Amino acid sequence: MDEIIRSFHERCIHGWEATPEYQRFKFLILSKHIQAYQDYQTKVVENKDSQNLDLAFKKILDEVMSQQRKKELDLYRLYAKDESFYRAFFDTMKRMVDGRGIG
Repeated sequence: MDEIIRSFHERCIHGWEATPEYQRFKFLILSKHIQAYQDYQTKVVENKDSQNLDLAFKKILDEVMSQQRKKELDLYRLYAKDESFYRAFFDTMKRMVDGRGIG
């Protein structure tokens, strides 16, 4: 997990003004929210189609981030408005919830 966070931090050195420790904490919390999402198991884990898997994961991640936006307004703004941040965040969250790097 530390390698995943370090990789994200290197890719997104600008933007999210959070320490690596705080980033790690938030990634853990968000990954647990994603894994607990009602459709995660059927639409992501059991999904064999990589294109549909990415779409399902995006929908779940968007929903989780929307639910968290008031708690993490700066993170949500970057997620919603900075395409390079979004892509790195999306990829990092995929790696966090599934060590195989789903999709």
